[in-house]
Amino acid sequence: MIRVATKTVAINPPDEFYMLGYISPERALPALGVKDDLRAVLLLLETGRKRLLFAGLDVISISRERTSGIRRRLCETLGLADREVVLSAIHTHSGPCGLSVDAMGQAGVENPRYCEYVSERLADAAKGLEGQLTEAAAEIGVTAVRGYYDNRIDKNWAFDDSASVIRFVKKDKSLAAAMVNVNCHSTVLGVQNRYGSGDLLGRVRDSLAGEYGVTPYIFAGTIADISNRHYRQGNDFAELARVAQGVCTAIRSIENYRPLALETLAIREFSYRISYDNRKYAPGYRAQLEAVERALEGELTKDQRKLRLSEKSKLLAKLSMKEVDFTMDCGIYDLGGIRFVTFPGELTSVFGRKLREAGGKETLVIAYANGHHGYFLEQEAFGRCYESIATLAPRGETEKMIDQLGEML
Repeated sequence: MIRVATKTVAINPPDEFYMLGYISPERALPALGVKDDLRAVLLLLETGRKRLLFAGLDVISISRERTSGIRRRLCETLGLADREVVLSAIHTHSGPCGLSVDAMGQAGVENPRYCEYVSERLADAAKGLEGQLTEAAAEIGVTAVRGYYDNRIDKNWAFDDSASVIRFVKKDKSLAAAMVNVNCHSTVLGVQNRYGSGDLLGRVRDSLAGEYGVTPYIFAGTIADISNRHYRQGNDFAELARVAQGVCTAIRSIENYRPLALETLAIREFSYRISYDNRKYAPGYRAQLEAVERALEGELTKDQRKLRLSEKSKLLAKLSMKEVDFTMDCGIYDLGGIRFVTFPGELTSVFGRKLREAGGKETLVIAYANGHHGYFLEQEAFGRCYESIATLAPRGETEKMIDQLGEML
């Protein structure tokens, strides 16, 4: 048996706010309001005498530095060490600015009081969590989602189509808590949208909450190369409803949940430093920038223009950097029957498969967790996609990092 407790709190900005996620004229304007409540879901697990807190937020990403106050208050409230807190983002591009600076140092139009507001909301929600811990048995079910998203870099490339659900079942058969992993970008809504929303992952989570009786902690996995780009029938809230319903239908089709034996929590930490003189890449950046600017002068679809504008922004940012030096800090949370690996960025499917196959046990990756350092993709993708422009990890560097991380599993 494991003890669990969960709580959900709204984190809608109390003041005028701006959204982060796209380069567009609309994002220079304040949001028009909130369409779907933005939420934070807290899930506290206790095994033996050890505890682990998952906190999922409806924002695009979280910077370690910007959320240090949130982490500190959660630790103080629940008596946890920093390493016992997993703070993750669902990666909606329709969430407020304020909790993140991306890999290039871009933060959008600031909402200066938002981070402190979220910190207060989460600390208040955490106060009663310890007293709600309930014994439950864990079980896991896995399904595949097809027909709504795929590998957005190349539709002929493989992608992780799995969706996993962990349910914590009380003696009366009701759910005490749940975790849901969906491997797709939460980006159905387009650049013209000016309403706050958790987008795809938020809508799937809220839809499942009605039948689960609890709001699940939902998290993205290795999704750097997965979105609904090739299946898109629109980029508005009607399309969001269609795609979310399709994903929920796949999740509801899970029939065979199997018991998940959970043991005392063991935590290990993995760090990998990426450091280089960025000036040696400047000629290549300039050539790419010239090609992007030429493309922007031509006829483009809305999606194409969105990507070209994003490429231009990232290349200009790269040209301003003399040195690149950052450290990837990942957590390995082993609970016996399952292992969670946190990753502070966006990782592609091929690396997710490597991590799942390492160590001989069920492994789920929680992306956008405990920090954010942008895209990390395989060598073959370089030069073929926007993601290879948006990354600060040189070609071949991610392979080295994942090999070392895999050896620890």
